[in-house]
Amino acid sequence: MKIVVSHKVDDDLLRTFVYLAERNLAAAENLVADINRKFEQLARFPFIGRERSALQQGLRSALVGETSCLLSRSRAGDCDCTRDRRLYGYRRGIPEVNERLSVSLDGELRDGRHIQVVRVYYEDTDFTGIVYHANYLRYMERGRTNYLRLIGANHRALFEQTEKEAPGFAFVVRSMSIDFLKPARMDDILRVISDPVEVKGASVTIRQRVMRGDELLVEAQVRVAFIAGGRARPIPRPLRIAMKADQDAAGQS
Repeated sequence: MKIVVSHKVDDDLLRTFVYLAERNLAAAENLVADINRKFEQLARFPFIGRERSALQQGLRSALVGETSCLLSRSRAGDCDCTRDRRLYGYRRGIPEVNERLSVSLDGELRDGRHIQVVRVYYEDTDFTGIVYHANYLRYMERGRTNYLRLIGANHRALFEQTEKEAPGFAFVVRSMSIDFLKPARMDDILRVISDPVEVKGASVTIRQRVMRGDELLVEAQVRVAFIAGGRARPIPRPLRIAMKADQDAAGQS
């Protein structure tokens, strides 16, 4: 018997493969084929340095979780793998690389706050080598958009929910106050933290902070209005409830 893994994996994982293959050859072959396919998917994405390492580590963790699940099946005949998949972010039917990529691009919700990680590139800086001030607005817009996406307010979901009652709806910036405290520079890794501080019937005020480690670089208060047909309309109730819940969670943390 010969099973070939086309990309480098941890020694512990290889030993697990051997253990599994001795007891359930078909499961081992299927798992290795899945690993090879997913590493090939990963190789096609143009990530560099820490991004690639983080994705590879997350992929290996997911594969360890699935291997553990298969081992349980080989011993007990079958098992409920919900726990393994929850721990390692692994869900069958969704390509693992795509899911890890989505998490990387969309940020995450944590304790009522949305956290978006961005890297500063050369194109973001001015002739002095620091981030041009208007580019912070792009970072914040990305954070707000992904915050809405992660709480179920992506354009498609909102369209399906409000098309009949509010055609032509949109979220628009009503007002903004912003303080530029410290500069960011090329290749810095920044976190854009967004949390709702006031949720009204037709608008929400979002506090946004751009952080480099523990340093606060930029802070803003952004009032976003929900409009349709050229005028303000009530925010859809499910979205408003979700925002209020995030506001409460962020206030307690």
